[in-house]
Amino acid sequence: MIRLFVLVLSLFGCALAQGRLACHSLFLAHFPDKVSTQTAAMSVTWGLNPFDPGVFDAMPLRSSDAEAEGWRRVDEAELCDGGQFRGIRYALDGDLAAILIFDQNGIIAGYQTAITVEESTANGNTFPFGEKSIFRQDVIDDVDVYALTAYFIDPGRICEGRTDEEFETEGTGTGLYLQIGEDPTDPDQGHWLQNLFEEDMPNNPEWVFGACFFSMGNHYWLNIASDMDCDDFFPVFLLFNNGKLTAFGWGIHGYYESPRFEHPPSFSLGMFLDPVPNCLVEVTDTIGVSTMHIYFNSDPLDLLC
Repeated sequence: MIRLFVLVLSLFGCALAQGRLACHSLFLAHFPDKVSTQTAAMSVTWGLNPFDPGVFDAMPLRSSDAEAEGWRRVDEAELCDGGQFRGIRYALDGDLAAILIFDQNGIIAGYQTAITVEESTANGNTFPFGEKSIFRQDVIDDVDVYALTAYFIDPGRICEGRTDEEFETEGTGTGLYLQIGEDPTDPDQGHWLQNLFEEDMPNNPEWVFGACFFSMGNHYWLNIASDMDCDDFFPVFLLFNNGKLTAFGWGIHGYYESPRFEHPPSFSLGMFLDPVPNCLVEVTDTIGVSTMHIYFNSDPLDLLC
């Protein structure tokens, strides 16, 4: 009965926002409190119709399975550490909104979303992507892109690779490691979140509580304020459920066409942010905002905030 109630609330909330609202999600097995046995899982996209084949689309957790499903490498070099990123990257049908990162042994190690430099300026979008170190400039298939990157294990372990036993014990990962510099193995060039619980958030006042949304979680945004300058908008948010960090997500200025993205209308922003930046309302109404939720949980109906 509780699950049915949550599903009805979720459908109602998302229906208010023209279809998918900001409910487009990537679901993963949740990270352990410390280290414990977890069942790894990854599926992509929250939608109104759970029977839609594009909703909760299962993602491969090993590169061998990815290749069998048609995913292809986006890196020309065979090296795990041949560039500014760690791991071996795969995309499906050229869609760079969903790039899976595998370690040296072919086990899932992270997730990346890339937008082209050309589309980043569409509709008069003036967000300074090139000035933000979290948007790493890269070239994929001879196309200039900006990439957001999150690793699920310590980036220093990726090119050694996890064993099958470690994967069985750790599940999808051990934490959230955001790359904000050229060297992802340097914690001073990233934002590393390990063993973070919601009870710890008062010690991290720069992360501002936004709102709870059933089947997503309690949203936290970095340095959000009603009178902020949207050029300072940090494109990552955190989500907690039952006190645990169970998800994170992207929030990117501009309207990007990939079905991996959702495009929330401005009237829905208060469902996720509090306060809602005044400038973000204008951005959403003019050039649009593209979001993606990325969950460390295999069942959205367990996400009750």
